[in-house]
Amino acid sequence: MDKKLCLLWQDVYSKRWYHIGNLKFTNEFYEFAYENSESRFSLLAALESGYRLHPSFPKRDEVYKSKKLFNCFSRKLPNFKRKEVQSKYAPLSLTINSSEYEILALIGGRFIGDSYEFMKPVEFKGNDFEFNFYVRGTRHYSLSDFLKINSLLLRKKIDGHIIRVFEKTNEGENDIGYMPSLFADLCSHIIENKDKVEVIDYKFYEKLPSELQIQVAIKGTVNLSIDYQDYKSVCDFHFS
Repeated sequence: MDKKLCLLWQDVYSKRWYHIGNLKFTNEFYEFAYENSESRFSLLAALESGYRLHPSFPKRDEVYKSKKLFNCFSRKLPNFKRKEVQSKYAPLSLTINSSEYEILALIGGRFIGDSYEFMKPVEFKGNDFEFNFYVRGTRHYSLSDFLKINSLLLRKKIDGHIIRVFEKTNEGENDIGYMPSLFADLCSHIIENKDKVEVIDYKFYEKLPSELQIQVAIKGTVNLSIDYQDYKSVCDFHFS
């Protein structure tokens, strides 16, 4: 089965993320193609917001193939030949033997100030889905801070599609960050349709940068008879 990562691009002015392409990996080669659907998050919407095609992939309708990971993506990976890098990412079970796809899938391949990032599609099995995300906008946590958390809650802002993440401790509730944009748009749509979404697990990685410190796993159930067309490009559907 092909493995797929969605390539996202962020408009630096609106801060909105767009799903502009897909990177697929088989045992034989890597494949990149732009996301040419009519979704309001796709390449067409990004182009209307000022995006310019990536210089490594200048043709919008072409499928690019390579036996190695494309250089513009491989340069985004940490150098696992370095001992300090191996130690840093060991909590994510990444090693010098991890494939480039595995590394991109877990850490997203984003540099500071970079407008590109990878994300794994949301996996649906019938009407049920689950996915993991790293909480954005967090302050630097310590292990003692994390151990005070009894649970994590998701809350949708009334005036938009932002999903905030709250920690619940013995002292009360605190806003600790937010869900990444495309996930948040999907979850907002799910909440508005009164479908189900909940946190099922969370992990803390003390030695990693703040943007990778708190990982949250969520699951839910949706009524697919309701229109989820805008989100199909960032979802993998499996029906028995």
